[in-house]
Amino acid sequence: MAMAQAEVLWRPEDDYRVKPTLEEGDVYRPDILAVIDAAVDSLSSDLRELNLDIHDHPEIKYEERTAFLVNTYWAGYPLFKVSK
Repeated sequence: MAMAQAEVLWRPEDDYRVKPTLEEGDVYRPDILAVIDAAVDSLSSDLRELNLDIHDHPEIKYEERTAFLVNTYWAGYPLFKVSK
């Protein structure tokens, strides 16, 4: 049974602990979701450090120099190639 896309979208008022009722198949792949969850979890402490660094250096007037440098450095190491 195919589900309409509107039935599986997340909305802010949704309870994040409730998983959508999808059938395994081409679209819903628990094995792939597990890999994604593990990757995000493994980056959690680095992302927190990034968040705190940006928070500790507020920038105004749309001149986000420090945030840009911190984000491009973080995104470029070690997984991605970033062009500046």
